Amino acid sequence: MIFIELFAHFSNLFVWNLVFYFVFRTFALIFIRLSMDSFDMYLSRQMCYAPPLSKFSSIGMAVVIPCFDEPNVCLTVQSLLNCMPPPCNLVVVVVLNAPDYAANSQIKQNEHSYSLLKKMAENCDYYIDIQIIKIYNIPAKEAGAGFARKVGMDYAIRLFHVLENPFGILVSLDADCIVATNYLQKIYAYFSNKMVNTAIIYFEHLLPDSKYETELYEAGMLYELYLRYYALGLQYACFPYPYVTMGSAFAVRADAYVKVGGMNKKQAGEDFYFLHKVFALGGIVKINDTVVYPAIRVSRRVVFGTGPSVLKILNDGCFKTFSVEAFCDLKALFDSVDNLYRIDLCRLNDWFATLPESIVAFLQLSGEYATKLPEINAHCASLKSFRKRFFVWFNAFQIVKYMHFAHTHFFALSNVHFVAFSLLSKMQLLPQKVIITSELVKLYRLLH
Repeated sequence: MIFIELFAHFSNLFVWNLVFYFVFRTFALIFIRLSMDSFDMYLSRQMCYAPPLSKFSSIGMAVVIPCFDEPNVCLTVQSLLNCMPPPCNLVVVVVLNAPDYAANSQIKQNEHSYSLLKKMAENCDYYIDIQIIKIYNIPAKEAGAGFARKVGMDYAIRLFHVLENPFGILVSLDADCIVATNYLQKIYAYFSNKMVNTAIIYFEHLLPDSKYETELYEAGMLYELYLRYYALGLQYACFPYPYVTMGSAFAVRADAYVKVGGMNKKQAGEDFYFLHKVFALGGIVKINDTVVYPAIRVSRRVVFGTGPSVLKILNDGCFKTFSVEAFCDLKALFDSVDNLYRIDLCRLNDWFATLPESIVAFLQLSGEYATKLPEINAHCASLKSFRKRFFVWFNAFQIVKYMHFAHTHFFALSNVHFVAFSLLSKMQLLPQKVIITSELVKLYRLLH
């Protein structure tokens, strides 16, 4: 009798487990189909520069590398080949690109890289596929890192679409970087949590080889200090997305990429504009237990970024940036956001009178706040949704506009070493003695 009861009990468990499995599988298939429909819609609006090809029937991750006249791109790819393998197949997409004004020497460098990359593709590891896209004679108004990064990422989206994987991981890297050996495994591990949409990856600028390049090293450290100072300033001001946005140090889930309309074609700052759209989706993580090592070098290709900033530092002998006082004024604004939820016009005027002078002047510049805040309140049923909508309005682009406005009318730009030191002091994070820039950079790295 007891055996019959046990059999009946386990039979019931088996039946319920089977029902649960089929229900879960049905919902999963519906979700994937709906996601693929959004991929269909997105890809129908994008130019296809190369048919999606791979030697694999399943791919979990794609690393995209824009490349124009880069002599060390093979070192970047080799550092990926040297990584410990993740538990999925990987495609490396190198986009060899050139504008219509490219010199013959730059085209030759691209072609040399192409021949070397082809050999690497023929002999790479069992879990890695290397795909090379060549696009030359790009019109000057479109050519740049944004265009090439978009081409590579859209190519990867087409692969994920063909293989029906909306959860695929898109990794952005540059052709002057090397990565730590645990890079691929760590990225995969963080994205195994399906709630994660975006990852900001820890970086340290790669030091020059030669002793005579100490000036270049010091310029690179000042620029890295600026990047980290700005991010910590945003954190101090209580901005919800206080991250360093670098094209060589982020990853995003494929369906999140599609939701925000993909990468833009901006010639510089494409990473900043793209990432702040993705941040609004939530699900952001910082990966601090692996490293991307971008090179320190000079460049005139773009108007801002590592290359032109390092060149400017070398020419000027210093790097001046936004003051701590500006971040303090932003903090006064952001600390008061919760008070704006369901605020009436009378109290709105009272609130406005309590703000710092630089914030008041900036908000008065457009007068938008008087209509925007009631509009945001009208569409929010909770404080949480109000905060989210507020920072969609007063976003990272507004902060950049405010910073330039405030330093035109209220504050002076200051030496980055001085303000970086001052911010740590204000946040009570400063040890007894920090003197040289490299030590200050190390301290900021620890705070990342």
